[in-house]
Order: sequence, then structure tokens, then C-alpha cells
Amino acid sequence: MLLPPEARVNRAVDRSDRQEAARLRRFRLCTKMRPSSGLCTFLLGGAVSAPVPFNPRTEGDLREFIDLSLNLVCIAGTDGYFKHVNPAWETTFGFTREDLLSRPYLEFVHPDDREATTAEAAKIASGCNTLSFENRYRCKDGSYRWLLWSAVVRAERGLIYAIAADITERKCEEARLAAQYAVTRVLAEAPTLASATPRILEAICESLNWSVGSIWRVDQKEKVLRCVET
Repeated sequence: MLLPPEARVNRAVDRSDRQEAARLRRFRLCTKMRPSSGLCTFLLGGAVSAPVPFNPRTEGDLREFIDLSLNLVCIAGTDGYFKHVNPAWETTFGFTREDLLSRPYLEFVHPDDREATTAEAAKIASGCNTLSFENRYRCKDGSYRWLLWSAVVRAERGLIYAIAADITERKCEEARLAAQYAVTRVLAEAPTLASATPRILEAICESLNWSVGSIWRVDQKEKVLRCVET
């Protein structure tokens, strides 16, 4: 029997689809498991009928995963001490893991932030989650880093699980922009530059949280540097 050309094409396509389906059914899923945890799977070919379940067997499995994080991950006790910190803490602050675990974490908090940190920790311990809390932590060299925290509590275990992002660069940029805006506003409002000078210094110190500031001018005649405002 003769068939029109389009019918012959359709039958050829159907035959090709059936052959491809049969080929896929013959493929097999090959896996390679790590004996200690059974977490690694390698697909060598074939169709997957169901996902491989993820069931971490030990606390070590999750700790290994946490230690890879570039963010600051920790487990703190409601007694005020860290119980576990990931390696990012040592990299960021310069303290050893032993230093961080052996002292109350409040000792590393900036003195101006300790009251707020204590109040936030008490709120978390009472069962409230923290989604966005900022404070400053001290580095070994004496400088401070700004941190943005999220935390949850497991009251029955007396543990707080927390993660913090280092936002120091963002805070510095915000302070610089605020100082620029303050100076621009003073210059726009002041009738003369001489009258604006003390207000500019005050605005910069407030924006950058400086306790002391000064403005110096080069005396072209005497070839010396003179302080004109403090």
C-alpha cells in the first residue's frame, strides 16, 4: 500500500521515539557512596526514578557542612559561652577556637553594644527568633567588625543556633555617604566658608563617630601647617 509522504514521516518519527524510550529504560543509575556518611552520589547515566534521600547520620556530617561556610556560624549556650564556632571565626577575628570557646562571648562585644546584645540574647532565650540584629565584635588586633545576626533557640537543650554576616564594609560606606551629605548640607546653608568650617568638622565627626577631629591649613607664607579648627 502506498502512503502519502507526510504519513511515512510521521511513522518514522513515532518509531524513533519508541527506540529512544527503550534505550533510556536500559540505562541504569550508578552510585558511589562514601562509607562514613553515604552522602555522595555520582550519576553515570540513565533515567532517575526517585531522588536519593538525604539522611545525615551523625552530627559530624552537619558540622563538616557548616565548617565550609564563609559566614560566621556558631552554637552558643544560654549560659553565655560559645559551644561551637566554624573556621570563619578564626579567619575573621584572629582569635583561636580555644580563645572563643573559653571566654564569655560578651567579652568580644563592643562595650557600647553589650547592653543591647544582652537584651537580645535574653529575648532569644525566651523563645523569640532573631532575624536581623547588629553589633560589633572585637578582633585580636583591637579593631571591631560589624555583624548582622540571625538566630533561633532550642530551649530544651539550652542552645542558640546563630549565623552572622560581616557587614563592616557596608557600614563604612554608609558612614562615608552620610559624612558627604552632611558636609554638602552645611556648605549649602552657611553664608561663608569661615562660618561653615566648625560645622563641617562637627558634621564629619558625628557621621563617622569620631570623638576628636581637627582641620589643618597650609600657611603658604610661613610654609607651615596650622590647625584652624578642633
